[in-house]
Amino acid sequence: MMCLLAACAKDNFQVEESYTVELGSKVSTEAKAYLAKDTDKEVLKDTVITFKKDKAYSVDKKSRSLKPTKGKYLPVGKYHATAVYDDEKESFVVEVKDTKAPTFVDLKEEIIIEANVENVDLTKYFNAEDLSETKISVDKAKLDLTKEGTYGITVTATDTYKNAKAEKVVVKVVSLEVAEKNGVTAMSDGTKPQSKALKEKTAKDTDKQETQQGQGNANAGANTNTYAPPVSNNNRPSGNNGNGTTNNSVIPPAQNTCVFDGTYQDLGNSGLVFDTKEEVDTYANEWLYSVENENGHDYSGYIAWTVRDNCGAETQKWTINWEGARK
Repeated sequence: MMCLLAACAKDNFQVEESYTVELGSKVSTEAKAYLAKDTDKEVLKDTVITFKKDKAYSVDKKSRSLKPTKGKYLPVGKYHATAVYDDEKESFVVEVKDTKAPTFVDLKEEIIIEANVENVDLTKYFNAEDLSETKISVDKAKLDLTKEGTYGITVTATDTYKNAKAEKVVVKVVSLEVAEKNGVTAMSDGTKPQSKALKEKTAKDTDKQETQQGQGNANAGANTNTYAPPVSNNNRPSGNNGNGTTNNSVIPPAQNTCVFDGTYQDLGNSGLVFDTKEEVDTYANEWLYSVENENGHDYSGYIAWTVRDNCGAETQKWTINWEGARK
């Protein structure tokens, strides 16, 4: 009885001479990928699949498949293997084929081109993807780029193994004026072919703009900026009753490089520096009319102005100059 069972198992061990796998799919090293679906479980368990050693791949035990040495998938070709069960041995071939056509990416169903455009390559308006090298061709037999109108073309993507995909596309040929107003379709690299007439017009417009800009700069250069020298402390206008007046001088830019050292020029006779005009007014009024200071000075008012730093640059700092004689 045992012998009969073994004989039955061997009869159940059958392997085809060849198998086909689509390019990009994995090539399995498991017996169930090659033995018939009704093969006995014990036969599947004990059958060992061995592929002939090749530099193009290695065996990945984790995924139970062939791992390509280069790239993400095994290249098109034939891979030889054997299936061994007990004392039975069968040889077979796994052939990787590319049978799928390329796919267009972001296909432009309509292209707008200027009439009499120069150096236009219609294939550059299209992109296609495939696991094999792909070429794009355009049937433009009915297209006339010298005449405005609407035309039909056929664009075809073909891979190395002659798998092809064709699409119909509309081409609208427009005048220079329409091209300028509404624009034209850009090629895949972003460039937009132009006619000789449009190139010359664009060049003239650019020259005109540059000329106008140059004249504008020349006129601007003819203007001179003037500035008023700072008013000395002795010539400051007098204030009264604590209402300070302001004199902001325009200071010429420093000619030499200078580093601010924390000191200021053009200070009032108070020798004080404040951050804001409000601080000046508050301090001056308190100082002029406080009980402690009332008998200690002869000033009746003050004026305030912004000061320069040690480099001569105008700042937002303020100073006080006491003015007038108290009656």
